[in-house]
Amino acid sequence: MYRLELIGFRDVDDDVASRSLAKAFGIGIDEATRWVSSAPVKVRSNVDVETASKYAGALVRIGADVLVRNNETGSEK
Repeated sequence: MYRLELIGFRDVDDDVASRSLAKAFGIGIDEATRWVSSAPVKVRSNVDVETASKYAGALVRIGADVLVRNNETGSEK
């Protein structure tokens, strides 16, 4: 199982990042703003590799830096 963390956004305005995050994940703008301002933050945990890859891809497409960690070995991608 894997854990996905939002590390932050590079070259993306916080307001733009928050709106993009809210749209991509179907969350409210207030929650998205908290994620952006609190980064690094855990986005998903205990998910399979396919799910982790799906969410990581969505985050990368909106300009985020992400970390995918194997819960068992601790290895990072």
